[in-house]
Amino acid sequence: MYLRREDRWSAGSRRANTSRSYRAESAREAAKRCWVPPGESATLGNTSIGGMLYVGTGLEAELGGHAENCLVDPSLPVASRIVRDATDAGFAPRYDEISPSDRLGYLRWLASGRSDPNVAPPFLRLYFFGLERRLVVDEPSDSERDAIIAEVRRLDRLYGEEYGLDEELDELLEFVLALQPGTVAPEPLAMLDHEGPDLPLPLAASLGHRVAAGAPISGKWLLCWWLAQVEKPLRAAELRVLEEFVELFEMQFHKRYPDGLIVDGGTSGYDVRYEAASGTFVRQLRPDGDLLPDVDRLRRPARIAESIADECWHALDPYCRMLTRQPFKKGSVEAQLQLPADLAISFPNEGLKAMHAWAEEQVLAPNARASVRDVLRFYEGRPPKGLRKPRLVAAANALALGGYGLAPDPRFKKRPPHLGQSVALFRLPAKVAEPADMSEHYAPTLLILKLVLFAAQAAGAVSEAKMRLVEGLIDRRSCLEPADRLRLRADLRWMTGQKIGPLSIRRPCKALARQELDEVCEAAVKIACADKPVDPRSVEAVQRLYRSMGRSPDTVFASLHRGTAKLDSGRMPAPQQPASPRLAFRAARRVQHATSPASGGLDLDPERISAVVEDTRAVSTVLSEVFAEDEQEQAAAATNGSKPQAVYAGLDSTHCALVQELLDRPQWSVSEFEALAKRLGLLAGGALEAVNEWSFERFGDVLLEEDDEFTINLDVFQELHEELGT
Repeated sequence: MYLRREDRWSAGSRRANTSRSYRAESAREAAKRCWVPPGESATLGNTSIGGMLYVGTGLEAELGGHAENCLVDPSLPVASRIVRDATDAGFAPRYDEISPSDRLGYLRWLASGRSDPNVAPPFLRLYFFGLERRLVVDEPSDSERDAIIAEVRRLDRLYGEEYGLDEELDELLEFVLALQPGTVAPEPLAMLDHEGPDLPLPLAASLGHRVAAGAPISGKWLLCWWLAQVEKPLRAAELRVLEEFVELFEMQFHKRYPDGLIVDGGTSGYDVRYEAASGTFVRQLRPDGDLLPDVDRLRRPARIAESIADECWHALDPYCRMLTRQPFKKGSVEAQLQLPADLAISFPNEGLKAMHAWAEEQVLAPNARASVRDVLRFYEGRPPKGLRKPRLVAAANALALGGYGLAPDPRFKKRPPHLGQSVALFRLPAKVAEPADMSEHYAPTLLILKLVLFAAQAAGAVSEAKMRLVEGLIDRRSCLEPADRLRLRADLRWMTGQKIGPLSIRRPCKALARQELDEVCEAAVKIACADKPVDPRSVEAVQRLYRSMGRSPDTVFASLHRGTAKLDSGRMPAPQQPASPRLAFRAARRVQHATSPASGGLDLDPERISAVVEDTRAVSTVLSEVFAEDEQEQAAAATNGSKPQAVYAGLDSTHCALVQELLDRPQWSVSEFEALAKRLGLLAGGALEAVNEWSFERFGDVLLEEDDEFTINLDVFQELHEELGT
């Protein structure tokens, strides 16, 4: 052993420093003159032997009174050929003592790349002696030191174990790294291979320097300290997650000790003496006489490290169990979600990185949309075979780890979008384990946007002017949190690409307060007035909204009149209300044909509307009598015909049969409804829309309430039975 540890009990003991004697200065100058650095080459005769060795004269050994063993002296004779295959140069050879034939063999090995597996051991040791001296005695520059250390490690890989040189090479590296502890990087996983009662010298020296200086110990240094001393072997499950354990240990350590851990070094200390393998010099780790604190004897850091480690293993237990059952999921997005939240965000695996890179591309795209199929493909790592809501929620959580959100949020929808449908992607304010719950004002605002967007879509594609009006609803609601606004804009972008049918506005109207419904009415009227000329389809959509809110659709024209008056400078007098929805619709048609017959739009001229409304009121009595006669005739026709036929008016025979069978039970599962529709030769989706559209027009509400299953609306059910007399 060439490393000798010398324990001391007084950290203040010093020895005389004689390293700067005249002889030492002379040896350093000689070494500087003889050393051939990496990247350069020395030439002996006609042979170029490369660098990283001493070539010249005058370099004396510190011990022994002779030339350095490793010095290649060009003045010494070299044979022209090798006279024997083996050498008896000994365990500690000297270049000036080996035979000319051995010198030739040594120089040929140097010149041939120094990798010949059949090299004679004395030649290998001569070369090693030169590297040893340069690293320990001459204090090379950082770049040269790194190059020589790399060469020592190469020799260890090629020759160390076979030639019995591995122990000497390892001790040299340990001592050299301990000489400059500031350059040693902590490598916790490397400590698992350490054997022996004491810490590795570079680690002990680095920790000792920090403890002596009162500098804080980082989490990674503490983990190295603990792993090098721990005796209990790690379980197989723990070995699978070592990288995650190291990251989590550092995070948990930082939470406890944000400024690092200050360790008291006590009174004991030690120094290390290095005895050269060549026998030509001896060096102390601390030549000034100061002793390093003996960190091997400190127990408090080990107890702290063990406490943090236990906490980390407990947090990683779900992740360990998943990989134990399904080791192939290592590196998957699904496995990432089993990690503690902070670790999952800061230490993404390859699957999560790929998902987030894809999400960033989608967010930067013009429409920022993606198919549900693609979202699940990145989450599951393969094309999805089906869609289950928990999987889509998990995929949304995985996106949130990178700071991305989905709209609509699958957590809040009872039924997620289909695989073929799209979702909107957007950036969250921060990376989180899962999207935050919205405030109490989020849901009502989303319903308001849906209702107003229904009016905006009535005339076809939503224009920029209408979209600005819809987006303005988000800006004007001061009760919203910043996160609410962010998600609502994404929800609005998604809803713009979806067709909002008349049946889907029923529930939002029932869920909103009166003040919020007033806000919807005002916004819907503004949107109808945004087009020039006003489109009749927009007017009809606003009337549908009014009807769903339980308000008279007759008031729509008065609202439109007031809206256009504000737009046109406010000179229009308040109009009179039409007598009935039917009269209002006919009045709108008269205005349309009177003002812009070719445009197909509805240009609301204030004066013309006033005249039309006045005419409408004048004939309302006569028209009401006509309508009364029509109603009497219809009632008589209904009485003369079959009563069920009158009740189901508006439905064809197939859909009528569907409704009659549906009324036999209060609830239907999705599969049962699909089977019933198929038996009658109908498509389930179209049949549902047709029946509910008929019910909405007939009774003002839908017949089938859609949730996880289909439920018969009791109000409509009772009205049907009253009309049927059953």
